[in-house]
Amino acid sequence: MKPINYSFKRTIHSWFDVSGVLLLFLFFLFLSSCQKDEENLLNRESINGIKTTPNSASLCKTSVLYYGHQIFRRVHGKPYVGTQKIENPDFKLFNDNFELMILNGNNKKTRVSSAEIRIDGKLIVGPKAFSKNVSFIKKRLHKLTPESVLTVKLNGTQGGFIDLWIEGTLKEEMTVTDIDGNVYKTVTIGTQVWMAENLKTTRYKDGSKIPLITESSESANPPTPAYYWYDNDEATYKNTYGALYNWYTVNTGKLCPAGWHVPTEPEFNSMIAYLGSMSVAGGKLKEAGTTHWESPNIGATNETGFTALPGGDRNMLEDYWVSSQIGIRGTWWSSTENTDEFAGLEVAGVLILENVQNEAYIQYMGEQSGVSVRCIKDN
Repeated sequence: MKPINYSFKRTIHSWFDVSGVLLLFLFFLFLSSCQKDEENLLNRESINGIKTTPNSASLCKTSVLYYGHQIFRRVHGKPYVGTQKIENPDFKLFNDNFELMILNGNNKKTRVSSAEIRIDGKLIVGPKAFSKNVSFIKKRLHKLTPESVLTVKLNGTQGGFIDLWIEGTLKEEMTVTDIDGNVYKTVTIGTQVWMAENLKTTRYKDGSKIPLITESSESANPPTPAYYWYDNDEATYKNTYGALYNWYTVNTGKLCPAGWHVPTEPEFNSMIAYLGSMSVAGGKLKEAGTTHWESPNIGATNETGFTALPGGDRNMLEDYWVSSQIGIRGTWWSSTENTDEFAGLEVAGVLILENVQNEAYIQYMGEQSGVSVRCIKDN
């Protein structure tokens, strides 16, 4: 993973008449100890509501500064209320493992005795957590988003202030390699780890070959395991979109690399729920832009890093099997089988994303259909 190019800037203001040598000594002591103390704060005399220092990489090896430092101060004898968007352009590089840090003043005279910290309207730290005897507060955060909004309300002593920041841990760039030697990027969404690319293996994980079918006639496509290339054109479609597999291949339990499996329908639903709902999950999963998706590619942000691509599918049209929907629709098998109560056919669940909507939805397809596969890591 490429390192984040953060700048590291700190401004130190002293309230005491000390020598430059002592200040330099204290600064390097701070660097070596990887601790946040009141020397991190901006000049208190210049504070009027909110002041900001640039985001920077934390000196600690285990965490990175995601947001802040921000100084909030009560002035003019009135309670202070401030609202601000929690922004970081590298949100998708962080795990869902954030911690809110609050340094409460620098002594009892400047500490806040009552305050409320809310994120997206939810109370994170309440008034009872603050007092003249509390100098530092730490709170774990979950489900922070790129649109999250911070609201701070300060009561108590005039001139009291807090220094607030959020730290997070970066995702480890993990890859997985299939039996053919294809290497796949991965992405963490909530507690799940997914391939960030479509599967393209031509062999099961035990080394045995998966039958390749190129014929389009119905008789040449029996209900047995097989894979296909879109339009029978491996050279054009393999590297970008991967292979298309029928569900009988999925049902062998040998398609994904060791330690990975084809997701169940509940695992798809769990991912969708984590992303908010079916109505918004599609956009968060789809690759943004129109390089691979046809316009308008509604709602696509790829903020999850899942990079869903419209690899199309292979389905029966009258008496022939044909490839279609590339650029328009992406479809991925689940391992969950069902029965079509109307047609009496054996079907299996698929996740479907389309270029004309922001939605992600689960549907059922006939088991002989050829669609994409994304593997999920075993728990």
